[in-house]
Formats: sequence, structure tokens, C-alpha cells
Amino acid sequence: LPVPPVDQAQKEEIVKVETDKYYMEWSNKGASLQKLKFKEYVHEYANWTEKDALRKPDNWLELIPDYASKYASLLVFGEEQVNPQTKIALESTLWTIAKYPHQTTPEHKTPELIFELGPIGGIKYTKKFVFSDQKYFIAGELALQNSTDGDLKRKLEISGGGSIVLETPDYATVLGYVNYLNKQGQPLHEYFSQASMAEEKFQFQIPAKIESKGVEWVGMINSYFGHVL
Repeated sequence: LPVPPVDQAQKEEIVKVETDKYYMEWSNKGASLQKLKFKEYVHEYANWTEKDALRKPDNWLELIPDYASKYASLLVFGEEQVNPQTKIALESTLWTIAKYPHQTTPEHKTPELIFELGPIGGIKYTKKFVFSDQKYFIAGELALQNSTDGDLKRKLEISGGGSIVLETPDYATVLGYVNYLNKQGQPLHEYFSQASMAEEKFQFQIPAKIESKGVEWVGMINSYFGHVL
């Protein structure tokens, strides 16, 4: 049977999102978050005493360091078979942008960013992110729609983020956390250092057998800030 064409964008596109709290840049490459700046804080090189320091974008504190680009935030890792000879990686494929944050309506005033991919391998992938002016919190959704008559199974991984900016010269101030349920359903957590992750020495296997309730949350913190998925 002929393989239907894959609905895939032809070039990388950057989407800027700005609220009262933060400035973001999203890429359709992997449908991922590339930059995140807090508008209420300045970075260490800024002159915070100058007039209107917080109004200058160059002064805003960048939470995602440049070296974290290898694993952009909120990537979905997995493979799809385009044809018998070709596979594509979800994390490096160009997704199409189905909705931009500025495309609000009287019925839907909250800014949304929606990425789509496929159908590919029988599945249409959708990633939706919703932004709020008054919160640092953003809501996200990953949806898989089966376009075939049969059952399909996928094993996917999601990255919370590659790293977080150093607030001191000491890498020991950056820690990652994994909170999960053990076989008895009791919450436990483990933590690891940025150094061990950078050297790819950290390995974590979920001990839980309750797959729908495995990892409850993951996070990474420095001395003053953190991000949690």
C-alpha cells in the first residue's frame, strides 16, 4: 500500500510568547521550549540600579542556559516509521504550528500554542500549551490520536528540561529531583547533581509497577529558582 504523506513543516520557526511574568521562545523543531526569561528579575551581569532596568529585555534573567540546547525543554522522544526504509525522531522533527498565542477569540481569550505532527505511523500527535498573565505556571497537554482501525502502542519519553542557569560558580548548587511511587504506592524521591547528569552517569529506573502512576513529578533547582514538570 502507498504510504500517505507526513504532515510536517518544511522549516524551523520560532514563536515568541510574552506575559506579565515571563518571555519565552518556542521552536517547532520537536515542539520545544528554547528560551525562558523572568521579567521580574535581572541576571548577574545587569546593572539593576539603572533606571527602568526591569523594562529592558537584555536584563531579564534567563533560566535556560545555552548549553542546555541538546535537550530542549518539553521534548517528546520517540520514533515513527515513515516507510520501510525511513524512520523519523519526534524530538528533532519539524512540527506544524496549528495555533499561535495571538490567535485568540472572544470565546477563547487565553493564549494557546498548539503544535501538530502527522498522522505518521497511524498517529496524529498534538502538543498544546496554555499561558497565563498572572502565573509562572503553564499548562500543557500531549495527545495521541489513532487514525487506524487497529490498536497501536508507543513508548515515549518527555524531557522536563536540559538544565537551569547557574546562580553560583558551584555546580553542586544545581540539583535534579524525581518523585515516584514504589510498588506499594508510597511516594519516594531521589535527587542527583548537575555534574552527574552532564557526565551522563545518572541512571534512574522507575521501580513502580503501576505504570499509570509511575513518576509523579520531576524538577531541577538552583540556589533560587526551579522548574517542575
